[in-house]
Amino acid sequence: MGLLFQSDGTPYVMLGDNKIKLEKLPIKEEFYVNKAKSELRETQENIENGLRDLRVLLKREVNLAVPIDDDEFLIKFLRPTKFYAESALKKIQAYYKYRLTHQDYCRDLYPSAVRLAFDHSIVSILSPRDQHGRRIMFVESGERWNPRHVSLWEVFRGVQLSLEFVMMEPRTQDSVPFRLKAVHIVNQPYIFNIMYAIFKPFLRDKLRSRIFFHGSDRKSLLKHIDGDALMQRLGGSLPDDGISGEVMWKMMHHYEEDFRREANLVVPIEDDEFLLKFLRPTKYYAESAFKKIQAYYKFRLIHKDYCRDLYPSAVRLAFDHSIVSILSPRDQHGRRIMFVESGERWNPRHVPLREVFRGVQLGLESAMVEPRTQVCGVSVILELKGLSFSQVMYFTPSFAKMVVDWIQDCIPIRLKGVHIVNQPYIFNMLFAIFKPFLSDKLRSRIFFHGSDRKSLLKHIDGDALMQRIGGSLPDDGISGEVMWKMMHHYEESFRRAASYGYITNNNK
Repeated sequence: MGLLFQSDGTPYVMLGDNKIKLEKLPIKEEFYVNKAKSELRETQENIENGLRDLRVLLKREVNLAVPIDDDEFLIKFLRPTKFYAESALKKIQAYYKYRLTHQDYCRDLYPSAVRLAFDHSIVSILSPRDQHGRRIMFVESGERWNPRHVSLWEVFRGVQLSLEFVMMEPRTQDSVPFRLKAVHIVNQPYIFNIMYAIFKPFLRDKLRSRIFFHGSDRKSLLKHIDGDALMQRLGGSLPDDGISGEVMWKMMHHYEEDFRREANLVVPIEDDEFLLKFLRPTKYYAESAFKKIQAYYKFRLIHKDYCRDLYPSAVRLAFDHSIVSILSPRDQHGRRIMFVESGERWNPRHVPLREVFRGVQLGLESAMVEPRTQVCGVSVILELKGLSFSQVMYFTPSFAKMVVDWIQDCIPIRLKGVHIVNQPYIFNMLFAIFKPFLSDKLRSRIFFHGSDRKSLLKHIDGDALMQRIGGSLPDDGISGEVMWKMMHHYEESFRRAASYGYITNNNK
């Protein structure tokens, strides 16, 4: 039995006269419409109210990144909670908290990463649905399961993936995420009592009441599920050599990108401002912008210690000590100028290197949201007067590589120049740490001016520079502290931006 395809490319499998496929179309059949209305309070008014109220609640959850503009996503949680927004929010919180807490079991829940349980036909979905419109998941965890070939970890991941698959179906949502209506245990030997005793203390009364033990009594099972939805060896009429787990996996693999999109990366795809932030620096090439988004959030996931909680209330030291600031006005090219004083003003005992980098990130995050900066870019001036050997010793090759990777591959900003001024001889040692990781493009945009003010003024007009580096602006300009207060005014916007990313970066 192989995978077939409809004219629109939708994959399906035939089991006798029954077709199994992912049923994502809206509910129109009278049976499902009535069921949704009577059991789930599903009316147009309740749908609209539920969506509206749930969006309001989710906007307050600044550390929870979900696609709040996606009706299908929200309805997936509203249906099983009968369109009560507060209950749906709790379900969403619990769902993602579980995935965060149990990352080893929940990471990369998409078909290409979850296959063993299907290759050995331990997990499969039966067709047709039962008399109540419910999907039936069939798990063979007896003689078919060899833990040496398929670990328990893989079995559980296979179960999760299958349930994620059917959760996409509106008709199943009338019966699951998660409306688990029953667990039927068949052909259990006496030894099963030991295993059940392990689970029993953790079962709530409601779930315990929905677990049925049938043994070899087929009539007992048929009291709950019509034979038309069961295989012959379970007392039904479907052939025993039905849909193999391997074929089931191939069907799910057709929707790999849907799984990846929902399981991993969460960004506000309906937000034009957000998307333009990545499209502009990649000259509106969609694939390049997508790669930039992936790289940006993968960096934040990999380097959590540097990227966690990137909002003003959590990033202050570098600004309080005026190590990081943004100059005004823009230069003659319309670029923002970031000024970093990492020489005599920086005391690593008071402001760790980690906090300096976090300050730089936050400063550039604030500039990234400006359309004019997205178009014109940013120039960075590094003031290194007084840089000492003890300060240089805080830099490591791994830190240098991380920073360079972030600049070259990850941050969606047009970095037009890095200008190094007042650097002492010891700076050569520091630059030698960074140099091996620099691309030719970035290296060509690094300029060493030393104390030569005319050299710097060839790149940036004096109207945009302070007097001590050859410009006309007062030296006691906008302090880092004042800059921080300005950013803090937009705290909620920073928190919202910090909440996006890969799923394991949610719900810190």
